[in-house]
Amino acid sequence: MTLPTSFGDGDAPRLRLGEATIFSREGFVLPQQHKQHREYFRLMTGKDAVIDWLRRHGVRAEPSDPGRIADQVLASLPGFWGIHLIADPDTLRLLDEMSKSVRRHTDGKIEEFPDRSVEVTRWKALAHRRAQQGLPRVTLEGFIKANIFRLGLVLDCPSCQKENWFGIEALQLQLTCERCLKIFEFPQAELNFAKTRWHYRVVGPYGVPDYAEGAYATVLALRAFAEGFGAHDINLTYATGLNFTVDDVQRQHL
Repeated sequence: MTLPTSFGDGDAPRLRLGEATIFSREGFVLPQQHKQHREYFRLMTGKDAVIDWLRRHGVRAEPSDPGRIADQVLASLPGFWGIHLIADPDTLRLLDEMSKSVRRHTDGKIEEFPDRSVEVTRWKALAHRRAQQGLPRVTLEGFIKANIFRLGLVLDCPSCQKENWFGIEALQLQLTCERCLKIFEFPQAELNFAKTRWHYRVVGPYGVPDYAEGAYATVLALRAFAEGFGAHDINLTYATGLNFTVDDVQRQHL
């Protein structure tokens, strides 16, 4: 975490018991009075540091919903350099397509259904195209390890004829339709083995529509800062998304 040298001014939170903490260009300085004295030091997260700095300047800040989603996306990826998995326009468009399914009726009514699955072949083709572009290498295994999507099988319910997606961990002899809630047997004999419909379905924050409520843009912006410093192990002090309250007037910021 990187903090400005003025962070310790005023009523800044104490990061240790007793003595003050000095914030310098070289890092944290802990003045000591006794030889071999054990020290308790409480590290702040970047978000806590930003929120506290704003508080001391008269601005109350609280994490926003898009900010929480951005945090979840960052947590699923292996560091700032792991963001390259979603740093591609076609990848972002396909993720957003999978996050919702829209049905438009003739009377103008619009219904949205979350978590639409897509054929495995579409992701294989996209990963193959990106792999041809050179480093960093993009593979389907990378998306799966980051918990971006999960493999499942699409089956038709014999009662309502609606398609159902079942994750591989949920496949069993008896299945429940997510639309009509009827129980039906796994079609062991009727399954078309030549054209088995294996689909991927987004999970976690990637199932949020509208490009994860803007979280992708926030994450990619952080990657731009990290790459701009030209180091592999870069530390940024940041807050992904905050709601500000200034003079009792609430404003949103991401």
